[in-house]
Amino acid sequence: MSHQRIGEVLVGQGVLSEGDRDFAIALQLASGRKEKFGAILVGQGLSGENSVAQALSRQAGWEYFNGPYIPDDKAVDTLGMAFIQEHRVFPLKGQDACFFIMPDGD
Repeated sequence: MSHQRIGEVLVGQGVLSEGDRDFAIALQLASGRKEKFGAILVGQGLSGENSVAQALSRQAGWEYFNGPYIPDDKAVDTLGMAFIQEHRVFPLKGQDACFFIMPDGD
């Protein structure tokens, strides 16, 4: 898992300039950190949702997946978010079954 902040990941990918990153940080600090950094970037037009999602995946050490799958709510409720976060797995609803995504190695 990367220990870089999302802004650093986006700057490293050439998606965000250092000036725009600093501007978004200032906005986040001014909000008392109530607004998520990625939401600020998208809301200010500094980055697209897809770029933020890719950077978050990279930050978490997960391969980015932009598919038609949605979370399997029943599996999420059964496992609980603490388990999902601790074990870094996420259940997705497939057409006929639930399957799990997880980062590759560590």
